[in-house]
This record gives sequence, C-alpha cells and structure tokens, in this order.
Amino acid sequence: MRIGMKQEGASVALFLALTAAAYTNLGISIGGYVAGAILSLLGLAVFALKSRNGLIDNRGRAFSSVVWICLAWLLGLVFDPLFSDNLEQVKSLALMFSALIVFVSVFRLIEEIGAEKFSRIARLLVVVALLGCALEVYTPFTTDGVRAALYGESLLYTSDARDIEIFGNIRPKFFTQEPSHVAKFLTFMTCAFGLSSKGTKLQTMVMFVAGLLLTGSPTIFFGVMIYLLGLHYRHFGRNAAHRLVAVAIVCLLLFIYLNLPYFAQFVPIARAQSIANNTDVSTLLRSSGPAEIALRTMIRYPLSGTGIGARELVQDIVIEVYAKNPYVFIQRFILNPGYSGWGSALFELFVYGGVVFSAVLVALYMRLFWGMTGVLFFPTAAATLILLSDAGFVAPRVWFYIALVLASSHVGLKLTVPLKRRRIRFTLSTKASGFS
Repeated sequence: MRIGMKQEGASVALFLALTAAAYTNLGISIGGYVAGAILSLLGLAVFALKSRNGLIDNRGRAFSSVVWICLAWLLGLVFDPLFSDNLEQVKSLALMFSALIVFVSVFRLIEEIGAEKFSRIARLLVVVALLGCALEVYTPFTTDGVRAALYGESLLYTSDARDIEIFGNIRPKFFTQEPSHVAKFLTFMTCAFGLSSKGTKLQTMVMFVAGLLLTGSPTIFFGVMIYLLGLHYRHFGRNAAHRLVAVAIVCLLLFIYLNLPYFAQFVPIARAQSIANNTDVSTLLRSSGPAEIALRTMIRYPLSGTGIGARELVQDIVIEVYAKNPYVFIQRFILNPGYSGWGSALFELFVYGGVVFSAVLVALYMRLFWGMTGVLFFPTAAATLILLSDAGFVAPRVWFYIALVLASSHVGLKLTVPLKRRRIRFTLSTKASGFS
C-alpha cells in the first residue's frame, strides 16, 4: 500500500498518540472513572479522519462486523433483567463500540506505515520502555510524581511492599498506573516488533528476556507463544499443520493457566512458590477466579449470560469464589460491586454472553478478524491469548493490543511469503477487509 510521505508521517504521529493513550490508559469521569476513555476518543477521531479521506471503507466486511457485534450485544440486553435500571451496561456497550473502532483504526494505521518503518518504531518504543524500567529498578529514578498527577492517589498501585517481599525490589511502573501495564506493553510491542520484521528472532527473544527480568510478569510468556505461533504461520501458512499448532498452543496455555498452582511449584522463584501456595492474590484474580465465575454464570444464565457490563448480577458468585481463599480481602468485593475480581477479559466474555450467545459472538469476532486480515486461525488464537492475559473485555486498551499484534503480523507476512503466494493471499485480504 503506497502512500505519500506527508500522509505516512501523519499516520506515524496518530499511531504514537494512540500508543501513548493505550500505554497510560488514562480515563475521564463519566458517572465514575472510565479507564481508557482518552484512547476511545482518539480512536474515534482517527476513524472519522480516515473515513473522511476515503482510506477506510465503511461498507467493508470489517466495519460491518463491528456493527453486527454491537447489534448482537444490544440484542442480548433484552434478556437481562437489570438493563432497565443499569447505566453501567450502556457505558459498557459504548466502550465496546469504541474499542472496536480503536481496533480498526490502529490496524489501518499500521498498514499505512508499512512493515519496515513500523518495526523500527516498535523497536524504539520497546527500548525506551526497557531503559525506563531499568532506571526505576536499579537507580533512584522514579516517575511517582508524574503518575500521581496523571492518575490521582486513589488510582495508584499500592502493593509495593508485597513486591519487595516477593521480588526484592519495587517493580517498575514508568509513567503507568501499575506494573502490569508496563509488562503488557513490553510483551505485545515486542511481539509486534518481531512479527513485523525479518531476521530479528534473536533481538526479539532478548527483548522478551529483558522484559521478564525487569518486570517479573508471567504475561511475557503469552507474548513469546504468540510470537512463535506467528513465526509458524509465516513459514507454513494456512495449512492443517498450522491450524493444529494454533489450537494446541491455545489449549495448552489455557490448561496451564487454569492449573497454575500445580505448575508453579516446579519453578524455583519466589513468586512461583507464592502462586503454588495460593497466597498470590493477584494471580488468583487473573486466572482460576475469573474462570470459575464464568463457569458458574454460564450454568445460571446459559442462554445469554448477564448481558454486557452487568457484573453486579453475579456479585454473589464473585464473593463465594473468592471467600474460599483466606488471603483475599473479601471486603473489596462488597465495597466495589461489579468492579473487582474480573482479571481476565476472555472469561468476562462468557460471563456476559452465557453459553449460546457467546458462541454467536465468537463467530462474529472471528468474522471481524477474517475481514481485517484475510486469515482466521492465527488472528483468533492470538486474540484469545491477549484476552486471556489482560482484563476488561470492553476495554479499548485490550483491543489496541489485539490490533497491534494482528496488524504487525499482517504487514510482516509480505517480507517472507513468496511473490506468487503473496499476490494471491493479499488480493484476497484486501477484498475481505473492505479497505480501498
């Protein structure tokens, strides 16, 4: 896709603005603090700008999928008894729409920037983040003053004492709200760098290792698996072996994820042993806890779940699940109904959609991925792992990272796929996406 230098520069600037908004996850107060609202507004502005310039076709399969997904969520609210008096669901539906617009906008920007320039940008962003983390870990440098001004004291991370006990130092935050946000950024931006470039396997793995050593976050492993799966797709394409590998990796990580205490006992580091002893509350809130909540909700509401955003409807289930662990401060769930204990976006989908409706929604999201990339298995597997590793299914930041990984793989394929295959594949992809 050829664009002028001026337009390419504008696309880079817009991408960096969206990246800054996703990295900081800044929000605004709309009947309560809405994290990621700045990213939503920027994404809507970029989409409007690109649509006006004719660079995003609103009649294409990709955008029609966004519309169908939102209509499906809206239809699901009909079956929800709380809809009539729950503003939170209206906000969640609006966030879902804006998150998908962010997804389309980011994907389109990366396509315009191109693989070569984008990989250089991604590498620079990863290096800056790694240097910032290293400064916070090994020197007196801190961004706490800026963070307090950005987020306010009430929204800042308050578990530094736990981190010192487990890791021996305060985990880096580097202008973000909490350490996990830095880890997710490093994970998926490193993955994007590796997938959008050629001959950088060693660089990419060094970045993953550096991120792991500095943040101590298991999220890095999700990025490594997505990267390896992307390399497998790059070299083997859409064949039965790739589909089998994609399904096997997702199933394996899901199995490990749901049985973390068992596997963690074999890892000789402090946090792993804490997970094995079920004393790591943070991990519980992101793995087996949300999975059990989803399972119980689907049993109670098999047809359509709670409806999007209606987490208060199963607050009793949330309390029952976490009350079994003596290390969990259960009062937090009583004081913040519908807010705490939802650490996995993937399982949140099944809470909102139940058994039947979730199947319909999954098919619609897969149609969106097909519309954007022209392929199905790798995008679906990558998106599943990203949703598994982050919180907030309707959060724009999650969909920013999904777009980041899928688009980087999409543009990176052109570097390695033989010309004959490439011409066929990307002609199909362009038709499918609905982009001019």
